[in-house]
Amino acid sequence: MRRKKKDLATPLNDEEDIKDDIAYAYIFAVKLATVIKKRLAEHSPVILSSKKLVKHFSHFRIIMGYLQRIFEMERDGAWYIIKREKRNIRKRRITLSKREIELISELLS
Repeated sequence: MRRKKKDLATPLNDEEDIKDDIAYAYIFAVKLATVIKKRLAEHSPVILSSKKLVKHFSHFRIIMGYLQRIFEMERDGAWYIIKREKRNIRKRRITLSKREIELISELLS
């Protein structure tokens, strides 16, 4: 089904929306892990707000699963305390949009 030019912003159906959300959650998890790794190098530990993560992402479990594979984490109420890396990950160059920078600074304290 072809869409008119003005309708390009609207999704075709809900299934595509869900796939886009899942893909964005994976991409954001990789970017968040890279930022956390840099913050761990500066100081330890890093604190992540689980309430804010749930607020911004419907697929937050994807992000938490990815982070738990890479980092040693403890849950303390509504916070995750990230202590250190489990293993080395390749250095990645990432580009963050303004929205992603604001979101990461809100999630990490």
